[in-house]
Order: sequence, then structure tokens, then C-alpha cells
Amino acid sequence: MNKKIRFVLLIMTIVYMLFIPLDVFAGNNDSLPSYGFVGEGDELWKYNRLHSALRISIYWAPSHSDFELGTDEVIQVGDTVDVSKTGPWYKVESYTKRTIYWYMNNDRKGNGMSYRKKDSSVSEPYYWAGPEEIFNSLGQDIVELMPDVWDGTKEEWDNWFEGPIINGEKMYRNIPEIARLCNASISSEN
Repeated sequence: MNKKIRFVLLIMTIVYMLFIPLDVFAGNNDSLPSYGFVGEGDELWKYNRLHSALRISIYWAPSHSDFELGTDEVIQVGDTVDVSKTGPWYKVESYTKRTIYWYMNNDRKGNGMSYRKKDSSVSEPYYWAGPEEIFNSLGQDIVELMPDVWDGTKEEWDNWFEGPIINGEKMYRNIPEIARLCNASISSEN
């Protein structure tokens, strides 16, 4: 009888754990600053779910292998710019002008570059591009057309960068305006 009671209790415990939601705490998350739609978080974060941005950089490489290897032949066209529909949540006090590409590829040792920040001062203020700055040939605000940074689908992003697609051909309608966001001049034919 004692074994039957233990067995039934074991089964009940397993069923309880399978179907009853439990709060689970991860030790590495409870000490980190975070921001969500509930709870509290460190207010030093500059962008969050409600105030998101996309960092855009444009590169030209003579070949795909040069781009992958990060050779000296790869050049950046224009500036690196953070594009946001809302802007940062707080004043940005420091930032980096480097891009992920340069951090990963441009140290000549294969280890990537170390992070270097710039203070957002009068001499080098932080700049972000937002709505009502650049419009495409149809008079549409290029930033407002941008998909949501967190929830945008691949198709939406492909259409923003490469679209519209007409008869299977990419028109690259927004490329000149995306380049202008980066202080560069590129046509859709380039």
C-alpha cells in the first residue's frame, strides 16, 4: 500500500508540474538591467522595445570574398547612422561610430576589434535619423516605411531594402533614400 501511495503522489506531482505554470527565475537575468512592459529596469538603456533603432552602414566590395574576409578593398560608403521612428529613450551620452562589420572583420588578427566609445559632446554629438527627414520618389517618408525593428518579417525588410518586386525584378526604390540617411549618394541602378 505504501508503494502505491508514493507512486500516485509521484504521478500527481509530475502532472502538476506539467500543467500548472510556475514562476521560474534565471540567476543570470535577475541582476542585469532590463526593460519590458512590466517591472522595473535600469534607466541607462538608450533604446528599448518601445524606442528601437536600426544601425545602417553601406559597404562596397569588389567581390563577395573581399567582403567576407574584410580586406582593405572593402570601403564604407557614407556614414553609420542609427535610424529610428521614435528616437532614443534617453539622451545618448556615449556611442560608437564603428559598425558590426568593422568589429568582426577589421583587426588583421581575426579576433575582432575592441569596443571604443565616443562621448556625445558638442564636438561629436550623437546623431540619429528619424521621420520627416527623407522622402522617396513617391513622397513617402522612408523612415515611416521601415518595418518594426523587433517584429518586422524578412519579407517586409526585403521589400524595404529591395522592393518593390515587379515581375520578379527588384526595383530598389528606397536605396537612394536609405543612402541619403547615411549621407551618401547611390542610385537604384548602382
